[in-house]
Amino acid sequence: MDFRLAASFSRAGGLAAIACMGAFGWPRALRSLMTSVRCHRQPPGTRYAGDEAGRQRCRPGTRETIGSRSVAATIEHEDAVRLGAADVPYVLKRVPRRRHVQLFLNDKGTIEVRAPWRFSLPRARKALHENAEWVLRALESRRAKLARRPRLITGAHLPYLDESLCLDVRPPVRIDLFDDSRTRRGRVERRGPVLQVSTTSAGGDDELRGLLEGWYRKEAAVHLSHRIVHYASRLGVRPSRVTVRGQRSRWGSCSAKGTVSLNWRLMLTPGELVDYVVVHELCHLRHLNHSPRFWAMVGGILPDYQCRRRRLNALQDHLPL
Repeated sequence: MDFRLAASFSRAGGLAAIACMGAFGWPRALRSLMTSVRCHRQPPGTRYAGDEAGRQRCRPGTRETIGSRSVAATIEHEDAVRLGAADVPYVLKRVPRRRHVQLFLNDKGTIEVRAPWRFSLPRARKALHENAEWVLRALESRRAKLARRPRLITGAHLPYLDESLCLDVRPPVRIDLFDDSRTRRGRVERRGPVLQVSTTSAGGDDELRGLLEGWYRKEAAVHLSHRIVHYASRLGVRPSRVTVRGQRSRWGSCSAKGTVSLNWRLMLTPGELVDYVVVHELCHLRHLNHSPRFWAMVGGILPDYQCRRRRLNALQDHLPL
């Protein structure tokens, strides 16, 4: 095999193989080349992470090693399947090194089939047919939840811990005659009990929600960190790391490595419910389960934790963001 043949398989993988040839010898180069061939033998119509047309649609953070380089490798294929009387659009996401198939309803209300690399479209349709009841129920629940969400217009009220902020949506105002960068991005500012949101001229409801989520996330990073410090000292524990995330099905989590993750939407709930979640996750640093000893530890700090837990669960499907 000569260098031209290796480079003809794949511009990225072939060149990586050539680079490996000089540095590591033939075995490493051949492994790199075969990885390149596997990554590029996909059915027509799929979009690759490196393609100009598909770059924006590949999931951020998913990468595949080709030779000595790491490149984005998740591919997506849009399709639709007939379930009952409805045509249900979905996205098949093939992920390297994934072993199991998972059906997921994303924030945009689209069904995702997350599957191993070689999973085919016919198999994806079969998986959806086998789980048609769950798919239709999830879509209906999502529609009902969207219908309950209040409109984000001037005069609407958004909860913020134990307060209520009045929303003031306004067009962007030019701050500097020679610099309109702030105007293009939009911004959120709190002025007492009023939350002012300036959007771009092209912005719609999605932009408005994105701006508000960004503001709440920043507030959550500060407030939740303070509550973690307060209760960690009382419990005698210390998390290795604290993150603020946007989980769709849980308020918080604690990993075996001691990482505590909290949902930014906790800022939309009363402060005493925030404290319950913080204490709950910190207690998992001692007991990574829900044993009687775990609940005794929670109750030692919050005797009314059961009441707080019920109130929190009741709020799950009634948040404005």
